[in-house]
Amino acid sequence: MSLAGIESRFRRAGGLRARIGALVLSILALPAAASPIRLDDSLSQVFPPVAEWAWEPGSIRSGNSRLSMKVAVNVRLDTRRWVGSQARIFMVMPVEGAGPISAEWETLGRLLAGRLTPGERALVFSGSIPGPWLEDTMRVEIKADSRTMIESPKRLSFHFELETP
Repeated sequence: MSLAGIESRFRRAGGLRARIGALVLSILALPAAASPIRLDDSLSQVFPPVAEWAWEPGSIRSGNSRLSMKVAVNVRLDTRRWVGSQARIFMVMPVEGAGPISAEWETLGRLLAGRLTPGERALVFSGSIPGPWLEDTMRVEIKADSRTMIESPKRLSFHFELETP
């Protein structure tokens, strides 16, 4: 039975039942939220490939317990399927369980600069996908407090997700 047939059935029922039915139908008719699509970023490169935590300047003398790590990421996202489409791309930092960590980055301009903590995602691109590969260089600084780190994470696994309107 079609939605129109179900709707006319509810109208004939009248009263409260009809209003509830109409509400249910209006909810069902809403467009589904775009589910994010994980982009292939396997051609992205991180420099240095293995980075070490370093105490922030003055940390040891001042009693400051902040650590930082700096890396450059040559981001290369496979966007062939969406060339010319309107889309939003997010950088995602899954929860890793190694204590509170934050990442902050600057870019050369194709992608947006931003900040992330575990479990969040940040908008890095919004607009028409310009070509088969979306590329930029990110200068990323990752920060943590040595007092709250359970253990040093072996690998930080950022990834990128695309949503279309």
